[in-house]
Amino acid sequence: YVCICNAVTDSQITSALRQGCKDVADITQTLGVGTCCGSCLPVAEAIVEGQRGGQMRQTTQIRQETDRFYPA
Repeated sequence: YVCICNAVTDSQITSALRQGCKDVADITQTLGVGTCCGSCLPVAEAIVEGQRGGQMRQTTQIRQETDRFYPA
């Protein structure tokens, strides 16, 4: 999960971006990312920036970033 509070995955964020969300504010409104504790916002922003630059981050890279905020 990118957002544990609202059970939002990186795949859901990527899908929302493909369906027209343009930034983290859109992702927050659509999926609820960052509406509780907010610690997921840096990872969500990294996913959005990766999409904007046309650089799809691999799932393992996103998971590594997520692990920094939500260690096992």
